[in-house]
Amino acid sequence: MITDLQLLKALLGTPSGKLSSSEESAFQAMYDRIATGAQITLTFKQRSWLTDTYKKLELDKEWKFIPRRVVVKDKSLVNTLDTMDKPLKPPGRK
Repeated sequence: MITDLQLLKALLGTPSGKLSSSEESAFQAMYDRIATGAQITLTFKQRSWLTDTYKKLELDKEWKFIPRRVVVKDKSLVNTLDTMDKPLKPPGRK
């Protein structure tokens, strides 16, 4: 479960332009109040606004790393590795 402070940090860490200026200032004020201890938790309305914005920006989706395909320009190295002698047994075996 994500805490209020983590949720606010994630929203304030989004690139500029994703949040409106009023949202950004309101979220910053909420973050400051919680960080200083003036407010312990968010109200139900504040939390629902935060979670709706969090989901709208799709910050709740986990990003999956997709490796890029590697293109080898110098084929001589690949051919050299293919023609090398391969060990008959794995290292460490007798």
